Amino acid sequence: MSAEHSSTARTDTEQVIDRLTKRFDHQDAELSSEILNDVYRALLDGPAVHQSDVYGGVAYLTHYDDLVAVEKNTQVFSSAQGVRCPRQANQPLSIPAETDKPMHSEYRRLFLNVLSPPQVRKAEPFLRELTENLVRNYVAGPQDDFCQNVATQLPIRAVGELIGLDLHSSGEMQKHVEALLLHYGKPEALKALNGLTKIAQVEIDARRGNPRDDYLTVLTTAKVDGRLLTDEELQNMMRTFMFAGFETTAHMIGSMMLYLAEHPDVQQRVREDDQALLNCVEECLRFLPPVQTMFRTVTTSTCLRDVQFEKGDTVGLLYAAANRDAAKFENPDAFDLDRPNARLHLSFGFGQHLCAGSHLARREMHILLEVLRDYPPFTLGGPVTMLPHLMGGQMMGPEHLPISFKTSEGQN
Repeated sequence: MSAEHSSTARTDTEQVIDRLTKRFDHQDAELSSEILNDVYRALLDGPAVHQSDVYGGVAYLTHYDDLVAVEKNTQVFSSAQGVRCPRQANQPLSIPAETDKPMHSEYRRLFLNVLSPPQVRKAEPFLRELTENLVRNYVAGPQDDFCQNVATQLPIRAVGELIGLDLHSSGEMQKHVEALLLHYGKPEALKALNGLTKIAQVEIDARRGNPRDDYLTVLTTAKVDGRLLTDEELQNMMRTFMFAGFETTAHMIGSMMLYLAEHPDVQQRVREDDQALLNCVEECLRFLPPVQTMFRTVTTSTCLRDVQFEKGDTVGLLYAAANRDAAKFENPDAFDLDRPNARLHLSFGFGQHLCAGSHLARREMHILLEVLRDYPPFTLGGPVTMLPHLMGGQMMGPEHLPISFKTSEGQN
């Protein structure tokens, strides 16, 4: 590339960053992984409340303490009108993320029945064996895409095992989840949603007709607010398991592997030091969060940062920006394995809406790093493909990741 063309490319990039800093839009097709953090830094350096006229008006928050304040005040900043912006037409609200107390507490209890730390500990032998098999098969194969062969398969099979889905059903639901993210806001997304619903109903009907010793059977007899769950609620909860359990963890694992492949010094410390391994998971979650945005709806007049909010206003929570708030994290744009407060990141949310599957996701990442110690150091084996922008206005991470375990002699 000539110096003139290179300069033009840099100028074009700067223009996009400047445009998004002045009028941020989380759905913008040019909000790519290459510029995301530059845009967040510019927003953090600007007004604490970034007012944008997109989607009828959104007040974006980037500072850590402001996001925590909103997450704590669920009566004023509600999730029950949806946590995505704009909402997908004809898409039902997601359980439990798009509910408020008291129903949120009842729904969340059902998820924790299978995702709590004690339940995940019971599943650890399965998780370790699964991870060992996936990595072994990947290393023995062409090593062409870690995302498809390990990062995606690990959470798919883990969630399937926990709730009682077989591999075929899990895989079919995953295809629809990917299509829903890819086509969010388009007619194809509704088709994907209907596909998810049909598979969920087949599984529900199967458990009612022939109860099994699995969690889906338990859900068909579970009660909220003194009554049995409806088919619509059961379908909704299964979609949550698929979306939150598969896509978010898969992109987090992919981002972690990409960073370690590009930073052999960090990878070596993780291989040698147990504390560094634990810290790596938390710093990756802070530095490379898969879910970067959520939204709240104001229920009554209130004031935040000297900005007046009225009932019905939309507030955007930029978790990835808050994770880089210098008021909370020293030298926030650096990856630091020794960061003492990395675990305080907001990548799983905060408070009432803390992700119910956070412990499972952490254990999947921990176990993977432990298993990788039995193999040679890994590098990138070819070009990486990132998601082109925030998918669904929320998600970022690699979608194609050729990780290579080959040594200089070509041996695995």
